[in-house]
Amino acid sequence: MQNARSSAELTLSSAAEPEVFRESEVAASVIITSRNRCADVLRAVASCFAQQGTTLEVLVFDDASDDGTVDRVRQTFPNCRVFGNTERQGYIINRNRGFLEARGPVVFSLDDDAYFSDVDI
Repeated sequence: MQNARSSAELTLSSAAEPEVFRESEVAASVIITSRNRCADVLRAVASCFAQQGTTLEVLVFDDASDDGTVDRVRQTFPNCRVFGNTERQGYIINRNRGFLEARGPVVFSLDDDAYFSDVDI
């Protein structure tokens, strides 16, 4: 299944693509939106990558944070797809963009202050 791309241009910057999984290799995508919650989003992303028995694609959409979130997530989780807004867009726009960017057949939206409490979702 291919995602439709929006014609609306968002002010996003993305680093070089990390190791990208082919759609057939990804069991699910997890979208996390954040603004100035670096510690929270790091815990949320860690809980995604801790999952066992599945391959998750993790996408983080940062809404123009000034606390170093984008750099910390990219440094700590190089396989995470990180999109950093240069201007605030709001979490709904970021979440919608996540659904367009996701490659998995199933997409989860995880709040930045939430995390998977088990390694077997």
